Amino acid sequence: MSSLTGLNLSGNSLNGNIPPFITSLKNLGTLVLSNNLLSGNINIPWEEMSLSHLDLSRNNLFGDIPDSICFSPYLQVLKLLGNNFSGELSPSLQNCTGLILLDVGENRLSGSITEWVGDNLSIMSALGLRGSMFSGNIPGQLCRLPHLHILDLAHNHLSSFIPTCLGNLSGLQAPSFYEQDPPDFTVSYRQSTDLIVKGRQLEYNLTLGIVNVLDLSSNNLKGEIPEEIINLTYLGPIPPTNQFQTFDDPSIYEGNSQLRGSPLPTNCSVPEFKDDEVEDGDDGKMLWFYLGMAAGFSLGFWVVCGTLIMKSWKRVYFQFVGETKDKIFVAIAVHVARLRR
Repeated sequence: MSSLTGLNLSGNSLNGNIPPFITSLKNLGTLVLSNNLLSGNINIPWEEMSLSHLDLSRNNLFGDIPDSICFSPYLQVLKLLGNNFSGELSPSLQNCTGLILLDVGENRLSGSITEWVGDNLSIMSALGLRGSMFSGNIPGQLCRLPHLHILDLAHNHLSSFIPTCLGNLSGLQAPSFYEQDPPDFTVSYRQSTDLIVKGRQLEYNLTLGIVNVLDLSSNNLKGEIPEEIINLTYLGPIPPTNQFQTFDDPSIYEGNSQLRGSPLPTNCSVPEFKDDEVEDGDDGKMLWFYLGMAAGFSLGFWVVCGTLIMKSWKRVYFQFVGETKDKIFVAIAVHVARLRR
């Protein structure tokens, strides 16, 4: 076991604490224990390992994120989402300078998003802080992350304004490519993350490197939406005016009731009709006119012709009845005459 480089026990019903003896696996580079029933804290001597990928998401773990978790200089992926971790973002996370993906969303973490995230984690491509209790401003230092193409800050208590510099995120202006699989990759593990897209939770793995997400929904943001957002061309084609009218997914900007101004449709005005719209209306009226005229002609035709047809049939009918009556009368008269003889 000492030569083991990858351990994946995800998607089981494992419970209890994470055993401290796991740190004796000195060559372990990938540890995946996600989607289990593990509980307790994670205060084990992580510094004794050389992990590059650590995934403990979707368990019942709680407590603080220990400082020792970033003692490994090789750590590239840290996924702790969907647990009950509390407290603030540990300053020790700034020592994880090799992090490409950090997802600690859906926990009970609070406080502000510290500025060192943008200052120290310079190669980060994906940052997930969704569904926690972070407050304060969105730090402008996040705009210094040139490879960032997934930024999920939804469902927190962030306030103030949207930084205009978010429109300068180069990772959302051009395709970002980074190593999808760890150096010690085995067939049992592939880097992935959960994202909310168009209101649905989806798991991305093979295409994670080309997925682009900026989600600030359900916070307390206010002020105007910065025009610089239209520079983020890899979010999709965004026209410079009335751009939100082209989005079918309202979750992109919902929950921030104090956002105002262009391109949001905040003003209610009387709709203006273009000339071609008026012409279309006239064409519609003429169509109904012709349909009504055709219906009237058909009705009149059948009233007149139907009457004539009915008169012809009535004449034939009464002629038939009269002839039949005469024949019966003659037959009766002849029969009576024979009886008298």
